[in-house]
Amino acid sequence: MSGPAVAAGCQLPAGDLTIGDLPEGASAVDCDAIGRDVRAGGLELEIPEPGMRVMLEHVYPSGAVILEIAVDEEGIVSYETESMLDGAVEEDEASVSASASGPSECRQDNWNIRNERHNNRWTWYIGDGSYPAALGYSAFRQIAQQTIGRIKSAHNDCGFSDKISQLQTTFGGKTSYESDFKIENGVSKCASRDGRSTLDAGNLDKSGNPPLAAECTWTTNSGSRRDIVESDVRFNIRDFDFTTTPWNCSGKWDVRSVLMHEFGHSVGLGHVSESRYPRMTMSPGIAKCSGSARTLGKGDIHGLQLLYCLNQNCHRIS
Repeated sequence: MSGPAVAAGCQLPAGDLTIGDLPEGASAVDCDAIGRDVRAGGLELEIPEPGMRVMLEHVYPSGAVILEIAVDEEGIVSYETESMLDGAVEEDEASVSASASGPSECRQDNWNIRNERHNNRWTWYIGDGSYPAALGYSAFRQIAQQTIGRIKSAHNDCGFSDKISQLQTTFGGKTSYESDFKIENGVSKCASRDGRSTLDAGNLDKSGNPPLAAECTWTTNSGSRRDIVESDVRFNIRDFDFTTTPWNCSGKWDVRSVLMHEFGHSVGLGHVSESRYPRMTMSPGIAKCSGSARTLGKGDIHGLQLLYCLNQNCHRIS
């Protein structure tokens, strides 16, 4: 029995693809590439079904890398890549706002939104395995729920008062589902989504340069504001140690800071430059024993307002 017909000019190699094998503007449908893996920038992602977009982020102590693949409703593929390691910015910052002067997160009014949000209530879960910092389930759940609450209340140390009014969330409880990551050939990547946004901890890499944490987020690929349909986050507890007391630690990373950054992506925020805005929650670098990302900066709040205060009487910070 023969497989599906492949359009002329779609002679794809066996195994993993590169962006050169299936360039932007090609039809992933006509080339029978839906579900194939594409490797770029050291990351690897599965091409999603038409009308969907998937983003994979690996965050490291020195920064982060992102690979995003989108397929429109006609099957046309497009890519976005980002590398922000050791303060080096290798991205198109057209969507990033102009900077305000000053070193403090209370004056740095820089944000980057990903043109996607939760248009409906976001229900999220916690996996039933191990947790960072040797926390038990109840303690980890409390930290995760507090972190979501801090995002919704625009928690900051600057005296800004606001509520991110249109971000509606529900904690679904503990689940036997795992976050949708898989490891192949020493590379951790997004597996097929299971429809459940799951936060957990485990392994993210077998060898090489493992990430501190990773995130997979799936969105629809249409409309003026794409709808986030699932977002999975995993802490790498095989290769890194975590703490809940960053003011009293050595060689560990703060659970709340990592989670605030990753949940920022889960609700639609993108990265800002580590070298220029290191105090912002959405700057990609997370230092050992640092709790600075626990609270939002001025730019982080502005980004959330742009996403979730549409047609609302939000108090706009200035």
